[in-house]
Amino acid sequence: MSSLQSHPLFQQYPLNQQATLSVGTVPAPYHVYNGYGLFIAGTAHLDKVRALLQSEQVEPIQDEAGRALMAIWVCNFLEASLGTHHELQFSIFIQRQSVPP
Repeated sequence: MSSLQSHPLFQQYPLNQQATLSVGTVPAPYHVYNGYGLFIAGTAHLDKVRALLQSEQVEPIQDEAGRALMAIWVCNFLEASLGTHHELQFSIFIQRQSVPP
């Protein structure tokens, strides 16, 4: 176990469960111990984002121009519970109820 894996957060939430993915069973919860990434913040068309979220009970957070807040993450995880890997993540920032910008 690396010194990063002994961090109190990982001790509080140990790898004591499993999740089933299309590639098989993996340990859970998912841990990232070491890596780096690029975070790109931006906006998206509000109507398109609402359409993506139509089956959820959340609302996209919007800016003063009426666009949905979002981000793209490009990650290089050097040490993780799923092994070394790259990830491309898309995030839509949401809230439980609509609030004016």
